[in-house]
Amino acid sequence: MAAVIKDGFETLQTRTKEELEKVLAEWATEASAPLPVENSEHKVFDPQTGGYQYGVVYDLYRRLTDGQWHTLEELEEITAGRANCSDRLARLKRRGVHRGWWVIEEKDGKYRMHVAEQGTAAHA
Repeated sequence: MAAVIKDGFETLQTRTKEELEKVLAEWATEASAPLPVENSEHKVFDPQTGGYQYGVVYDLYRRLTDGQWHTLEELEEITAGRANCSDRLARLKRRGVHRGWWVIEEKDGKYRMHVAEQGTAAHA
């Protein structure tokens, strides 16, 4: 691997300034061109699943999407023996905020979720 790096470095040193500028300009153009949607890893929001397919976080998401307040004890029943409920709630909160798909409210030890409108969350 060191030989490959050394060869690449030596090759760069032998190029003229004009050659380097041309290569860098091509890279900059390629990097700034948007990828077609079918070739990207763009995720579309599915309000039914929240992007989860199975598991504890999926089960919590399904319970919270009803918009009602749920106690921590109620949510812990879902995760009983499978995972730490507080950690999974934190994961759900982070993902919702990061993607702009939902917000989990906490008040007096109870939790509920507000799912973003389909139009605003579809391309978040």
